[in-house]
Amino acid sequence: MNIIHSKIFNEVKIFEPKKFRDSRGFFTEVYNNTIKKELKTNFIQDNLSLSNQGVIRGIHYQFGRGSIKSMGKLCRVITGSGFSLIVDLRSKSNTFGLSEMVYLSSNNLKSVWVPEGFGHAFISLDDNTYFYYKCSSEYNSDLESSINIYSPKLQLNLPLLKKDIILSDKDMNAPLFSEYELNPKM
Repeated sequence: MNIIHSKIFNEVKIFEPKKFRDSRGFFTEVYNNTIKKELKTNFIQDNLSLSNQGVIRGIHYQFGRGSIKSMGKLCRVITGSGFSLIVDLRSKSNTFGLSEMVYLSSNNLKSVWVPEGFGHAFISLDDNTYFYYKCSSEYNSDLESSINIYSPKLQLNLPLLKKDIILSDKDMNAPLFSEYELNPKM
């Protein structure tokens, strides 16, 4: 397993598995002790989504409160391709408000770690893209929130034209990053 460090965030890590190919296809390990040791986290929930081309899910985040922990995500694509968009939402961080996109596909088999304190969006580039992620805490709708993908302050360079983007009503009406800055959660 090759571990690639983010160009912007020390906490974000990309895992590139080795593929063993022959005439039948290939075999690879997508999760093992190397990842567990590197991330120092326990995963307690796995999620799977199916998206068509142009769908953007996010920017979502879940910060802890009380006994409920913040959520980190180890993300990968099973079928299709897309980008994981990662935004630092930690107000005291020197990378607060910065973002990075990581290309994930069924061909490259990479996984990306989106740590607690970061927002995350997934941008589907193909129809029938299956996006799989392991989560470090259980989903809690009372603690989950989102930031609008069109927030001017984030200056995102999205890989799709606006006319081709499909958002849920919740994501379309999410608060702008400038509103989050006034009352950061972390």
